[in-house]
Amino acid sequence: MIAVIAQMKVVDGKAEQFETIMKQLQKRVRDEEPDCLQYDICRAREPNAYFMIERYIDKQALKTHSSTEYFKEGSVKLQEVMAGAPQIDVLTIVD
Repeated sequence: MIAVIAQMKVVDGKAEQFETIMKQLQKRVRDEEPDCLQYDICRAREPNAYFMIERYIDKQALKTHSSTEYFKEGSVKLQEVMAGAPQIDVLTIVD
């Protein structure tokens, strides 16, 4: 299994817009990607900071997720509200 932790910073005053975009993406992922086991948006303690916690059955499932049109469209929308590129860690889950 693969886990992804993405840390994202949001421009001041854009948190609500960020959350709206992410919730729309979250719904599509949960509805349309059976090989994605977890896709959670988490607010960090630090203002304007978020984490995505994701789990996939394998690397192919992550690749499929990244290639969907709704992921690509969401990524473009997020560029308008994010303060820089996300920091993404792709991890292998130890069973």
